[in-house]
Formats: sequence, C-alpha cells, structure tokens
Amino acid sequence: MNFEFPKPGSGNGTQTVNAGTVVVITMTAMMVGWVIIGLTARHHRPTLGTLAIIIGGIFAVVSAIAPLTLDASLSVKLSLASMHLIAGAFYVAGVAWLRRTNAGASQ
Repeated sequence: MNFEFPKPGSGNGTQTVNAGTVVVITMTAMMVGWVIIGLTARHHRPTLGTLAIIIGGIFAVVSAIAPLTLDASLSVKLSLASMHLIAGAFYVAGVAWLRRTNAGASQ
C-alpha cells in the first residue's frame, strides 16, 4: 500500500511513501522514546516519565495538523491525521506501561 501526496513546498508532482516505511519510522521513533523512558525510570526519575507522556501527547496532536494542510480530500486528511493520533496513543500507552513495570520492579 502506498500513500501519495503533493510534494511539500512545490506545486509540482506527488511524493509516494509506502506503508512499510511509515511503520518502520513510527516504530523506530517509539522505541527510541521507550528506551529513554526505560533508562530514566531506572534512575528513579518519575517526573521524566510524566514529561515524556506530555511531550508525546503534544507531539501527536501537533503532528496531526500537518496532514490537514495537504491538498487532498477530506477523507485522506482525516485518515492521515488519525494515524498520527493513533501512533501517539500507542506511544503514551507504552510509556505508561513502562512506568508501571519499572515501578513494580523497584519495589
């Protein structure tokens, strides 16, 4: 499955991104965030976990705005924006799970 959208910054042509690339980039970003949270949790810095949840949530919402500016149909815009929000929800859920797991392990 491929996603095609107008090239950013130019009025000419389209840019194609396949679903595999989207999944790899999304999962890589999530794993980097989760590793950072896992490492900080080991040092008993729970405020960093809370901060990561807040930043991740804000980033998901802000990044969902970009697809809404594309020159595309409303259904395409909403589909792309919802993918940003869904990825953000998985990230936040992962951080919350890591915090609970590390809290239980440290007791």
